[in-house]
Amino acid sequence: MIDQSSRPGAGPRRSGRWRWLATAALVLASAACKGPAPPAATPAAPAVALAETRIDLGGPTLVAFLPPDAQQPGVEGAAEAVAHVGFAMADTRQCLGDKPVSMTTVFADRLTINEGGNLRTIELDRLGQGIGAVLAEPGRADHIVKVEVGASSLSHLLPQAAFDYWQQAACKRD
Repeated sequence: MIDQSSRPGAGPRRSGRWRWLATAALVLASAACKGPAPPAATPAAPAVALAETRIDLGGPTLVAFLPPDAQQPGVEGAAEAVAHVGFAMADTRQCLGDKPVSMTTVFADRLTINEGGNLRTIELDRLGQGIGAVLAEPGRADHIVKVEVGASSLSHLLPQAAFDYWQQAACKRD
């Protein structure tokens, strides 16, 4: 028989390590025999709140719209889209001349128009790329312009819509 006590690491210290390893192995093995742990409850994805804007209609109104994320720095193409919408609004303001039209730009998914207590809602995020404009006037149906190709097309579409809706000759596009 070989005397284990003369070897380095032998004796009570070594046997303590083996006991610890054996205990750890038994604990792991017994956990594995119980089967997999029940899946952790997955939290429900938070509902994305729609950005809604309300406009009180008191006269001829033009509301340009862009998606809310177009305001976020770093969103690809957002700065360009905002600039193109601004150019289209400036061109339309110029062709409207002296016609009193309230003009604004909103970043929203939904637009609610209040006409004397009667509310109508337009789901902007469902219109093309979520970029466009709404021309409205009390007592008339709204005229919606939506961008399908890119925000730059609004420079042509918006003045033409002003011609179609308000018959402003300077806004007619060929």
